[in-house]
Amino acid sequence: MLLVKPPSKGTLRAIISGVLESQFCRDEVLSWYQAVLKKIEWQLPLTWEDGYWYFYSLVHINTWVGGEYFLRLKDMEEYLRDIDCEAGSFLGGNVRHLRVFESEPQLLRWPLAEVEFVDNVFERLPTTRGSFERPLSMVEHVHLLFDSDKYLLVRQFEGGGEDQLFLLGTNRDARKAADLLERLAFFNYIFP
Repeated sequence: MLLVKPPSKGTLRAIISGVLESQFCRDEVLSWYQAVLKKIEWQLPLTWEDGYWYFYSLVHINTWVGGEYFLRLKDMEEYLRDIDCEAGSFLGGNVRHLRVFESEPQLLRWPLAEVEFVDNVFERLPTTRGSFERPLSMVEHVHLLFDSDKYLLVRQFEGGGEDQLFLLGTNRDARKAADLLERLAFFNYIFP
């Protein structure tokens, strides 16, 4: 049984691990999440690096999208790697995947491009699903480092197969953003 109190980093890690190891079912975790949220709302005593948004992402632990859970097991595994501060991987072409603890999430990222969503291209990237801003919208994203600039490729789940994909970045140079997108094999995009 999960105690209804705000989680520490260790408790959140144990709950996510418990789902992965079948110690906790998704219904149990959702009930716990709802009870804790009712008690604390947005006053969670965790930093982004400790799993702040991973806690709030649990609102979608039982949500189905496209015949699978929105929060996949691989997303929860990624949450743990981030909480444990495991570095992201090199993707090739001078592009590196960053985990949240490496991404400096407080940096302003400018909207750079709307990108045509291509399933087989996006699925090759080490993306993570969850909710990473209010109002807890469902997104799938990947933080990237290209040269010395940080980027965020975000898929916004709209339902009905009309998902949108956006590129945000710390550098507003459209040529560099286009170079990054093409290295990732996205060839159809629009700059505002």
